[in-house]
Amino acid sequence: MKDNCVKEHKVEFYANKLFVTPQYLSLVLKNTSGKTAYQWIVDGIITESKILLKDVDSTIQQISENLYFPDSSSFSKFFKKQTGVSPFKYRNMNSEAQLLF
Repeated sequence: MKDNCVKEHKVEFYANKLFVTPQYLSLVLKNTSGKTAYQWIVDGIITESKILLKDVDSTIQQISENLYFPDSSSFSKFFKKQTGVSPFKYRNMNSEAQLLF
């Protein structure tokens, strides 16, 4: 899933691969892990985003393209909604923390 979550952001993609409905996939995942299929996808995208944001040579635009968002604005809104901070602010916080060590 890790490789696909970068490209595929919709539950339907994974459900089709497993020959089940999106609702059934989410129900099974929710019952076994406590998180829906979409939450798993979001977690994967955010994890990959944070890894990519550590590379200060990559622009937010490049990262959004690598994660298959339509544009950097969509990526930034998604990232902020999930983490509470913008990608730019996350990058700056992470850079400052590394300077302390």
